[in-house]
Amino acid sequence: MKFDQYTLKARVYPAALCVVPIILLVFIIDDPTVAKLLSDVVAVQVAGQVTVSVAAFFLLMQFARTLGKDVFERVIFKEELHFPTTEYLMPTCSELSDELKARIADKAKKLFDLELPTMEACEKDELAARRQARDVVACVRGAAGKPGLLLQRNWEYGFYRNLAGGSIVAIIASGIGAYWHAGTPVGRVFIVLALIYLLTVVLSRWLLRRTAGHYAQQLFYAFLGDER
Repeated sequence: MKFDQYTLKARVYPAALCVVPIILLVFIIDDPTVAKLLSDVVAVQVAGQVTVSVAAFFLLMQFARTLGKDVFERVIFKEELHFPTTEYLMPTCSELSDELKARIADKAKKLFDLELPTMEACEKDELAARRQARDVVACVRGAAGKPGLLLQRNWEYGFYRNLAGGSIVAIIASGIGAYWHAGTPVGRVFIVLALIYLLTVVLSRWLLRRTAGHYAQQLFYAFLGDER
């Protein structure tokens, strides 16, 4: 089975890191009935090719993406209205130089007949101004193409977003393992895993903002034909 670079690095790798406590739970189950049931389930073939265990891994991938995108991303960036790609085009943001913004504005006007929000528009209705900037960004993405460094920034952001989502599942699995094996060395392993995944969730806001900022800068550079 082959994956493109984004799927491999932004979806498979985070899921692989988050599946650890789930695998550990399955391997250390000491109830013979449950162990036999899981053994039988894993042996079942789906469509004659993919085992249920593989299908479950892909389910974790999708669940991690859903949590990452619909929970973490939506809460932090508010429907892309505060995503760095939008934020950097706002007249109140100084992350990009005025010269670079002017170049982006000129090219967006020529290619899409769209304008960046002005300070007056922002003061009058900031929400509408943010939507205006977001519309420009949607067109910029299509025109920027897929240069290598932009793709790298994209999967870096996707990796941390999906890792944050998958960590929620991993914390739950680790919590179950810690409860089932309380007071044992295995239980302490689950506690350590839960703390590691919890730390990932705690740091997720900073990680997502940082990698999203790197992606935004690279997107605008690519749009202007800058290979830096």
